[in-house]
Amino acid sequence: MKKNVITWWVVALAAGALTGCQATAGDRNTDDEDVGESDLPPIDPGEKYIKPGPVLATPDDGARKERFDYHQEVIAAHQFTYVIRDNPAMHMEIEELTGLVIPEDAGEDKPKTQQSYKNMTLPAKWDSREEGVGLPPIRNQGSCGSCWAFGSVAAVEAAIAMYDHQIVNLSEQFVLDCSGKGTCGGGYWAYNVFKSPGGAMEQEYPYTGYDMSCKSSKVSHPYKIESYHSIASNDREGLKAAIYQHGAVGVTMSVCGSIPGYGGGVYDSTECNWAQTNHIVALVGWDDNVQHKKGKGAWIMRNSWGEKWGNKGYALMAYGTARLEEGGTYVVYKPEDPTDTDADGVTDLHDNCKTTPNADQADLDEDGAGDACDSTFDPFEKALSLSDDDSRKVDLGFAFSFFGTAYTSVYINSDGNLTFGQGDGQSENRSVSRFLTLAPRIAALYADLNPSAGGKVLYGKPTPDTFVVKYDNVPLYGKSGGNSVTVKLDASGNIAVTVLGVSAADYVVGVSKGGQGNTASESDLSAQLSQPYAGSKAVFQSFGSGKPFDLTGKTVTFSASAGPLPEPDPNDPEPQPKPEEPTEITLSLGDDDSKPVELGFSFPYFGASYSKVYVNSDGNLTFGQGDGATAERSASRFLTNAPRIGVLYGDLDPSSSGVVTVRHEDAESVTIKYQGVPLWGQGGAGSTASVTLHSSGKITLAYGSVSGSSYIAGLSAGGSGNTGVTLDLSAQSGDIGYGGDKTLYELFGKGKSFDLSGKTLVFSPGESVDPDPGPAPDVPSETSISLADDGSKSIALGFSFPFFGKEYTQVYVNSDGNLTFGQGDSSTADRNLSRFLTGAPRVAVLYADLDPSKSGAGVSYTKTASSVTIAYTAVPVWGQSGASTVNVTLDASGAITMTMGVVAAPSFIVGVSKGGSGNSGQQVDLLSGDVHYDGNGAVYQSFGSFPFVLDGAKITFVK
Repeated sequence: MKKNVITWWVVALAAGALTGCQATAGDRNTDDEDVGESDLPPIDPGEKYIKPGPVLATPDDGARKERFDYHQEVIAAHQFTYVIRDNPAMHMEIEELTGLVIPEDAGEDKPKTQQSYKNMTLPAKWDSREEGVGLPPIRNQGSCGSCWAFGSVAAVEAAIAMYDHQIVNLSEQFVLDCSGKGTCGGGYWAYNVFKSPGGAMEQEYPYTGYDMSCKSSKVSHPYKIESYHSIASNDREGLKAAIYQHGAVGVTMSVCGSIPGYGGGVYDSTECNWAQTNHIVALVGWDDNVQHKKGKGAWIMRNSWGEKWGNKGYALMAYGTARLEEGGTYVVYKPEDPTDTDADGVTDLHDNCKTTPNADQADLDEDGAGDACDSTFDPFEKALSLSDDDSRKVDLGFAFSFFGTAYTSVYINSDGNLTFGQGDGQSENRSVSRFLTLAPRIAALYADLNPSAGGKVLYGKPTPDTFVVKYDNVPLYGKSGGNSVTVKLDASGNIAVTVLGVSAADYVVGVSKGGQGNTASESDLSAQLSQPYAGSKAVFQSFGSGKPFDLTGKTVTFSASAGPLPEPDPNDPEPQPKPEEPTEITLSLGDDDSKPVELGFSFPYFGASYSKVYVNSDGNLTFGQGDGATAERSASRFLTNAPRIGVLYGDLDPSSSGVVTVRHEDAESVTIKYQGVPLWGQGGAGSTASVTLHSSGKITLAYGSVSGSSYIAGLSAGGSGNTGVTLDLSAQSGDIGYGGDKTLYELFGKGKSFDLSGKTLVFSPGESVDPDPGPAPDVPSETSISLADDGSKSIALGFSFPFFGKEYTQVYVNSDGNLTFGQGDSSTADRNLSRFLTGAPRVAVLYADLDPSKSGAGVSYTKTASSVTIAYTAVPVWGQSGASTVNVTLDASGAITMTMGVVAAPSFIVGVSKGGSGNSGQQVDLLSGDVHYDGNGAVYQSFGSFPFVLDGAKITFVK
């Protein structure tokens, strides 16, 4: 039977594969609707990354039985090692079972990332239930979306059991009522109340399962914690170390598909690996040796759905499933010994040189003795715990220059490759396109390797200035046989790839600068084993598709050189030296961190001059002092603290992913760039923006793709009592003047969507702008279009628009990110390629199931005498969080220009189509330049099977 892919995805989302209690199941597919066999995703045993299907939680008996039978078939077809059984959780709505709502800025209550314990010896298996006095009984949150309260309490109770050797029963209702961190509609970590006033006892403040007023003053608070901390995402060893020392780690996770029905075994499905996190639980142990479909290794997870779920309330969750490793937190219950013998700011308990000051705790040979008190370098090699589709960040111990950027750490990825600036544990195709255009990458044997199924991945340092990674007998996913390759990096920038053995032919080997639009021609690596790479964007060879692998037993050296210099011109006996290219340096910034940067010139700013600037994690620069505080990134703080430049002033976290760089363009200017940096706790592709400071005082802000909405952009003189002028920055033309004691800024969020993606702002010292200059007389006005979900409205163009041989004087603006001619399109049918090609003549900006009826979203148009621009602003995909902002301009000449801002989901069609029966088209790379469309039935690019790459792009279709 043919399966309806779009329908099953809508069903899955409507059933709750969304962010916590923000997901509503009743908007489109309610429990009264028939969820028939044709609504379920197809079951393909050969498909590695399965689709989640409908969530196995609903009060509707008929729908629940059908979903249960479906998931039984999935488990059997894929031979997963867990079972599902009927339990009370399956009879509830997903929003009752979960309850995670992540704030964009957690302010002072955000758990601070704790320094890793690199050299702690950990057992292969640990279970806090079996250590000491064990753990308290399993709890049940009932029909209240209060997982956040239960997860917070679980971490505190485990720490008390570890420290005090006693089981206590703390009150979740007290946390629900009194923490201010959430309700039965969802919330976030609530450790704040355990610092003050302290936890209350369950017998004094019993759980009701619904929101009540706080009664803190009427009960005692016998248990307080010392501090609470977070663990870097995907730091598996850090999670284990925290469990080992503190009893439990609270984590966020994604609940979707079959998880509500889990009844035992090792949950090893990938169904929830790409769904949004919506639940908080606790990890209380691990077992590195337990076997399952993904390989081996699993977490012991403590849930809050009662003892009838799972294995008496617990589950074995395979490493790398359900996003369990992304949001770890733990509490320190009692004070640690504060002794700091050498007064370097690191207590003796964690100091690797207790009597020699070394605040940086540098330990080049990772032997537990810091470099400050250990003058002998000991070569070492260590195994790295990597599951399938996994990534780990490792310090290099030296600055490694790669395509002009210096890096002090590298990400070692499962799939036979190393990346810089951000890891790559995604499950997309290991293609040449991905190799070329994503993170800077060294491809050793770039393919779908699976270290959890066999072999080893190791790293080490044979000398202080070299770093080695080994993939030893690692098989391809689902295949037998192993693959062995060694990558050696040295401080000079040279790279040696030695292939020892391979078990298949489809690989990419080489080096790539990465980045949007990067291209390169292939080399024959076996014919020339020494390859210069600094002057190229990529040097590589792909194998397979008729090209057999021929590098076995060989070493390919990629040297950090642009190749031989040209012969000197005899007519120019004294050639001028080529000017040096400006170098880009990566700043190592943690979350809530600050680093000073020397400018190399005097920079005038609001009446003072500065020779250095502080680059802060949170998307801003300050003068005179850095700012690494965790307080809320508010307008008040922006106005009244240090003099500041807000680039993307919000709770960014460069320690999670992305990179912050400094580039001295010349003697008179410097650029600081935030590249792919996400908001704290949000993950995803992150945001990109840069600021250039010129010795004249001129400031340039440039924005790429930006995710999230709560930011401040602009300039502030700082100081007590400072006030400012709010501007619509996107509406300003020319240079924006600043001076005197004024602050010029725009506050985004709270009803104002971020609209600067793809734009550049220039501030020049001088007179401040008029706080309300008003629109110029010739500025066209913007008109809103009220569109429901699956709606369509026609507007008059005011001119004749030629499109595929016909002239049109009006256009239909449709909800689903597209315009049509001759007729509107408000159908709820699949937004697929067939409909795009054969329906009405169409301009697809972001053709997908967009829903502009949601709060904060909008569609509008602006007209001139010869053009009309339609803007989709902060419009989400139906049933999902996140929002996309794009616009399209139709010109009387027939030219069509699309400007992409933020794009929040990957599955879209972008292009133009003549429509009509039998129409076919040409798929193209829309980033390759102007696209000619009149001679083709359709010109387009379809996204979904590979990542969306048009964020921040401008695309022009011409006749």
